[in-house]
Amino acid sequence: MKTRLYVKNMWDRIKFWFLVRMAKQTGANICDIDKKSFSMLVELKDEISALITLDAPNDSINIETTIVFDNHISNLKTISSIAHIAYYYKMGISGLTYKNKSHTRFYLGKDISFNSALKSLTNEFDSFFKCVSGVTNYLMYRISQEDLGFVDISMFETIDLGMFDPKGLGEKKDFVFDGSWDNFIESVLTDDTELFYDLESFLDELRACQEFEQRNNLLLSEVGGALVGQIIWHRQMQENAKEDKYSEN
Repeated sequence: MKTRLYVKNMWDRIKFWFLVRMAKQTGANICDIDKKSFSMLVELKDEISALITLDAPNDSINIETTIVFDNHISNLKTISSIAHIAYYYKMGISGLTYKNKSHTRFYLGKDISFNSALKSLTNEFDSFFKCVSGVTNYLMYRISQEDLGFVDISMFETIDLGMFDPKGLGEKKDFVFDGSWDNFIESVLTDDTELFYDLESFLDELRACQEFEQRNNLLLSEVGGALVGQIIWHRQMQENAKEDKYSEN
């Protein structure tokens, strides 16, 4: 029994060192190696790093990295888009965890068989790199969208902001009504249940949201969280301008 266990452990170590050798041959930079856990930290390209772990009992390899991004762009649409990118590259993502008050993190990775790695580790690394690059580029794009200083928000001038939730309305349009404001509006018009809101005011909100997305080429499910603050700031600036003009007269 001891002999069999010794042989198995020896064979696992041989496979791990063979994996390290293959990783080096792909051109990846080996940053650190942990012999006990059969894992190594490698740097691929453009400072993208991954943790490679040999799962000896299952004869497979896990490739994983951690991605951290700002909490203020964490919403249902953002996570859905990340999952879509990961699925395209046949990668999996973990649930979100809060790193601190301002940042959220998740894990991106995949498991491949040891035999598949023998045949195409370079291709697996390349696919992993493209996936991580796609996700990080998307997150950078999302951050740039949060600057709403130059978008047209004139369609919201008469909207009561008391119960206005543009992000929630945008998510409902995207995930319930297949991305169509027309379907959303039609559903409201044909709903025969007792209304808990003023119908005309709600329709005005939906039409204003539709116009905003069309004019600015932005999705409220992504930027809606920052929109109300921008509208309030814009109205305050208009009010200040009126008061300045009145005081001059």
